[in-house]
Amino acid sequence: MNEPAIIGVPLVGNPLAAGIPSAVGAPSDFDETKVRLILAAETLFAERSIESISLREIARAADNGNNNAVQYHFGSKNGLIQAIFAYRVWQMDEQRRAGLEELRSNGRELDIPTLLELLFLPLLDLTNEAGRHTYAGFVGKYLLLNRPIGVPHAMDSLAEFTVALRQINSEIERHLQHLPADLVINRIALSYLMFINMLVRSDNDGASALGGNVLQQRIKDCLEMAAAALLAPARAES
Repeated sequence: MNEPAIIGVPLVGNPLAAGIPSAVGAPSDFDETKVRLILAAETLFAERSIESISLREIARAADNGNNNAVQYHFGSKNGLIQAIFAYRVWQMDEQRRAGLEELRSNGRELDIPTLLELLFLPLLDLTNEAGRHTYAGFVGKYLLLNRPIGVPHAMDSLAEFTVALRQINSEIERHLQHLPADLVINRIALSYLMFINMLVRSDNDGASALGGNVLQQRIKDCLEMAAAALLAPARAES
């Protein structure tokens, strides 16, 4: 199978040499102003849509008095979108790396349910001040509307910030190597969408705010459904 597609961001196509826009820089170097713009944009995109939000709205939501702040720091709306992914995947990769190291040191098998926990559970921490899973909401809209197959993505070439993510993806592909590559990519994409949409639905119906057993039961159930979907036998062509 080809080099793994990145799971935590876009889930279609193979890695392309896109590179993050030069105006953005590495996520580890983002200053407070960039982070405020990133988080403000993520919330607005999740609440409404990527297309409908203006760059001035984002600057105002970030309490930035410069209406051209997004252009200055990220070059364009697309540069800002790539920066959201870069920042959030960089945040999650440390948690995923620590999880992988702990499992390996304890001799635990990296089976599909365990790999999905490593992949999905870091998303739970990516919330806004109101406790809503805004990164999940943003990603759902982006994947469904904004990333046709073959379109380059900033995170496709930022290997330094996606080490654990790539390792998890490789392990999932190893378990599914009996399937055609297209089915593997499609199953991973749909499993990811299942989980992030569960988080968005839980935000919208109040389950996230209630916390406790309701949300935890949904998380457990969604992980089990995603694992079953990945491991389902493929129908032979008739």
